[in-house]
Amino acid sequence: MIRRAHLQASRPQPFGLLNPETDGDMGLPERMHHYHTLYPLEDLALAEERPSMTLGVRTLVLKGISAVDGQPYALRWIDGRQVILTPELLNAAHESVDKWSVLSNHPHVVCPRQAVATKEMEDTASLVFAYEYHPGTSA
Repeated sequence: MIRRAHLQASRPQPFGLLNPETDGDMGLPERMHHYHTLYPLEDLALAEERPSMTLGVRTLVLKGISAVDGQPYALRWIDGRQVILTPELLNAAHESVDKWSVLSNHPHVVCPRQAVATKEMEDTASLVFAYEYHPGTSA
């Protein structure tokens, strides 16, 4: 019992638990597609410095609230300056989301729910994948 309490106390607070209203301006847009109340789930400075280890390009994971269903989502934004968004790429992203949807009810897999194109980040057409938000998890 003591060990569990020690581990929980020593664990750093995830970015998603900070209060966006009191943490000041972080340089994020107010909305991205139909997601609002955007908040980083990772350190913005580190996201600027190094690319995603999985994708090899600059990405950023944000928490956003859907204006459609009111639910929180984890949004993975892929830098449009490094990956040029074309209609073919957007169609491939939609097909990928559809293929993953067969696993959407699996208890151990977080599948992409939506792929959207947006220009709200850095005025460049970018690709964003939306996933169900699970607090305390890592990407």
